[in-house]
Amino acid sequence: MMHMPDPGCFLICDDRGIFEILVDIEAQVAEGDPVGRIHFPERPEREPVVYCAGTSGTVIGRTHKALMEPGDFLALIARDM
Repeated sequence: MMHMPDPGCFLICDDRGIFEILVDIEAQVAEGDPVGRIHFPERPEREPVVYCAGTSGTVIGRTHKALMEPGDFLALIARDM
């Protein structure tokens, strides 16, 4: 059994751009590990924004969208109970 006990389990987008996932489903991540990046095609000189895990655990969900808006779901990290 797994659970998502705190807001750090939910990775939510703050930017508008193209999302590149960096981890697979069922991947183990540690707090601070990169999970994905947002790229900015309208501003190619801008560096991508890296989104990192807010907690350690297993990636159990991720978006399949490419074009992201602020507030969109990026990934879900769960911990064993």
